[in-house]
Amino acid sequence: MSTMVFVIIGVLLLALALLILLSVMFFAPVKFSDDWKRPVHKDYVDENTSTFFKSGRNKLLAHIYGKDNVKGTVIFSHGMGVPSDYYIPEARYLAKIGYRSILFDDTGYWKNKGIFLGFPRAAKDLTSAIKYFDNGTPVILMGHSMGAYAVCTALPEVKSKVSAVVVYSGFDNEHEIIREFVNSNIKYCKKLVACLLSISQVIIFPVRFFRSALDCLKKSGCKALIIHGNKDDEILLDGASIYNHVIKVKSPCIMTRLIKKEGANTHMGVVRPSGTLEDINEEVFPEVVSFIDEVCGCEKSVKTNYKIVNV
Repeated sequence: MSTMVFVIIGVLLLALALLILLSVMFFAPVKFSDDWKRPVHKDYVDENTSTFFKSGRNKLLAHIYGKDNVKGTVIFSHGMGVPSDYYIPEARYLAKIGYRSILFDDTGYWKNKGIFLGFPRAAKDLTSAIKYFDNGTPVILMGHSMGAYAVCTALPEVKSKVSAVVVYSGFDNEHEIIREFVNSNIKYCKKLVACLLSISQVIIFPVRFFRSALDCLKKSGCKALIIHGNKDDEILLDGASIYNHVIKVKSPCIMTRLIKKEGANTHMGVVRPSGTLEDINEEVFPEVVSFIDEVCGCEKSVKTNYKIVNV
């Protein structure tokens, strides 16, 4: 081969490496200190059992609350900016009313090994979790933000195992959320950065990058509850949100809930009310519990006070 061919190959390989590096930097998990004051799994060792499962080449740590419960299995997929223990209040509540609740951290998150290269990685990890923890009881997927995208786009591989999904503050597709994030957080060369990020994701996830959460939901036939706050400034209600896409179509299997109550209507507030780390959102969670009970064919277990200590 001529020198020019080697030069071209070298340039292409360098460009490929730089594109992958861009994804590594952009999607790098937030690192959390052990001193961060929040509920953590080790605070409830008498309520949860820990185990590892494989996702690709990596072993991921999972915590099971109510491991012997048989009403159904609820698997949580966490958001980009928080670890799985952020959702301990919901997991504990559901465990106390008879559901097996499973929390795990994605590849590269918290203390798991591996490199998190993009949102489709969360869907792949969730797919592995569903296959590992399926025990024949109804499976409900619950996801927040990035996790909301994951619970929908994992369905093509596992739709026969999943009865329903609950979506908190989710986005519909990767291209739109990359563009929305870049427009809000990058000062210069916005179109170029968004384009390069999208190209890098296509290279890393050539099939999953093009998945739409709504399309996956419609094709699966799963029941879904879509929740979004009207003051979500991270995934815009009238922008990249799944909610924005869902309200434009009619589907008997998909229900929506727009949260307007102050403090409960933000990106994080729909799960955890503003200013709290341990309280369940009383504006939202009762409907989630009722939805799960209905899907699983169980008697209504909603209480009047949704703080976990009162269950």
